[in-house]
Amino acid sequence: MALKNNAVHWNDDLSRIQWDKFEALIADYYVLQGYRVEHVGTGGQAGKYDGGIDIKLYKDEQYIIVQCKHWNAKQVPHNDVHLLIGLMATEKASSSIFITSGEYTAAAIQAGKKVEQIELIDGAEIRRRLKQSGLSVTVKVPQSDYVLEQVEQYNKTPDNQTGSARNSQGMWNGERRKSKRSQKKILARLLFQIGVPILFCILAIKF
Repeated sequence: MALKNNAVHWNDDLSRIQWDKFEALIADYYVLQGYRVEHVGTGGQAGKYDGGIDIKLYKDEQYIIVQCKHWNAKQVPHNDVHLLIGLMATEKASSSIFITSGEYTAAAIQAGKKVEQIELIDGAEIRRRLKQSGLSVTVKVPQSDYVLEQVEQYNKTPDNQTGSARNSQGMWNGERRKSKRSQKKILARLLFQIGVPILFCILAIKF
């Protein structure tokens, strides 16, 4: 099944972190909400298969399973939502939460609406919640990206600046042409001043 592209392409720190860091950030968020959190996804348990569950939440009599997808380019399809619904039944969980850093397809949203015990949280909503809770993420930009950014800025020099540079170059070329013309005039004048007397001398001797 071909995946659909996201309508909105996020370009922020959350979109640039690794998927395992995204899972850890979501786990931290639910800790702040008062849940006892068990991070069972591959981002929290290196080398283990998560079985489609990334985080388990416990509060009072609630047992909630959470799946995270750090997808910035593609929409989460309805099949993934159906799988989480199936896992909820298998785990005997009271409810489930599906979180993506991107978007869901229309079919996935419809599938989620049919089951009250599942909550779908998209990229816009999770960003709002993380900001509201005071959680943030900072990504260190590699030097190569910084250099690339500087090159892009250089290539995008405002037209008035490039125009000034072209004007300066044109003025310099004009001065060079004027200097060459002056040199030619001086040389011609010297040849005339020297050549005429010599010509008269030759004529005088000949005649």
